[in-house]
Amino acid sequence: MTFCLDDGTPLLNVEPSMFEPPPTVRIPEPRVTEQPVQPYAPPPYATPYSQPSGAGFKLTNKVLGISGASLLLAGIFMPIISVLGLVTFSLFTFIQGGFPTGPSAAMAGDLAGTITLFRILGLVILLLGAGALLLALKNQLKPLLAIGIATIAVLVFIFIKLQTLLSTAPAEARAFIGVGWGFFAMVAAAVLLIVSSVRREKNP
Repeated sequence: MTFCLDDGTPLLNVEPSMFEPPPTVRIPEPRVTEQPVQPYAPPPYATPYSQPSGAGFKLTNKVLGISGASLLLAGIFMPIISVLGLVTFSLFTFIQGGFPTGPSAAMAGDLAGTITLFRILGLVILLLGAGALLLALKNQLKPLLAIGIATIAVLVFIFIKLQTLLSTAPAEARAFIGVGWGFFAMVAAAVLLIVSSVRREKNP
């Protein structure tokens, strides 16, 4: 094809091959295989991250045994006789011979035997508490049952003797004298010893 001006001068000669369309791109047909179609599986659910918690305090029988033995030993220094909450006497007072025994002390003057007995009972409680603490630290908890029962028996005997001792006080002063809270602390200690020896622990 030739393009000319009005006077016939050729301007452009276009060959037919210049306008041939580009070759058609052919997409190959899909290849058929014998593999089965895999089902679509959703991505696994990611569990939220949680920080590991530290091991918390666990109330084991050993802890109960150590607590009971420690409380029993501490109870020796706690008041078992209280006068208006101001003047107190503990088993340690009797052990070291600090209870008043002079002529002016009406309560102790005629009860020297009872005071000596309290000194002996205080030493017994001391030995029971020390033995219980040693066994609890070694995790030998079965014997704590016998120690707890023996402690309660000694405390009952002390309570009876305390009532006898307090009964010798003048009637006017008797209302102001009572059993101190240390006595009940030692009772609680004996209960802890018994519980630590018979309580069943759950395996983790």
